[in-house]
Amino acid sequence: MKIIYLLVFISFTAIANQCINYKNTEIKGTLYRQTFPGPPNYESLASGDMAETYFLLKLPLPKCVADDKEGEKLQENFDSITDIQLVLTGQSTYNSLQFFIGKPITCTGNLFSAITGHHHTKVLLSEASCHQ
Repeated sequence: MKIIYLLVFISFTAIANQCINYKNTEIKGTLYRQTFPGPPNYESLASGDMAETYFLLKLPLPKCVADDKEGEKLQENFDSITDIQLVLTGQSTYNSLQFFIGKPITCTGNLFSAITGHHHTKVLLSEASCHQ
């Protein structure tokens, strides 16, 4: 009986830990919005940094992200991603997502590793297209 429980646990762990790919990925999570300190210091809204508000996805379970060789650029591996910042274009995209805050949605696009002070999660989803 212990062997069966061990196999079920290993199978569940393997399924839960399947990695997200950097390219053409589909991610399910709960949409939320968060405000972060921006320029000039990216440290504190109370100290006068400009407010920057972004949409993010909270994943139901931590996920790994698999590296992706693109030309000579190697994306980083991550073991336990819980949140992904969305990179959106156009005010209409922002407006349409307002209705989904706090709700589960599915987003597709391409991931990339954080590289600037405007990036607040380890990986971000660019060209994000989301639906419920």
